[in-house]
Amino acid sequence: MAHEGDVTSDVCLLENGLIQYYCTFNALYGFDCKEAKVFLVFPHMVTAMDKRATALTRVDGRWKLEVEFQMLANWTQTATAEGLGEFTADQVGANYYKNLFLKLKYNG
Repeated sequence: MAHEGDVTSDVCLLENGLIQYYCTFNALYGFDCKEAKVFLVFPHMVTAMDKRATALTRVDGRWKLEVEFQMLANWTQTATAEGLGEFTADQVGANYYKNLFLKLKYNG
């Protein structure tokens, strides 16, 4: 089946027992359902997880940006409110982590 990554819906489906493919979820989004749910409050991580899942389900099945994805996820987990504010305000990727995000968004 075609899959255009939608981590928000898939978390809800798993939590409500409407799908039970935990291993597939982990493989597509890079996190288990509980971990992914924590990231749902960060729009940039929702986009990054969706891009990852979509890339992995393409014909070639390759995701070339795993290092950048993990770096962005690690930073997001420890970012300060000030750091997140700077990230959000940056529109062009001057901030290192915003640059990683833009790379994932447009090249994923």
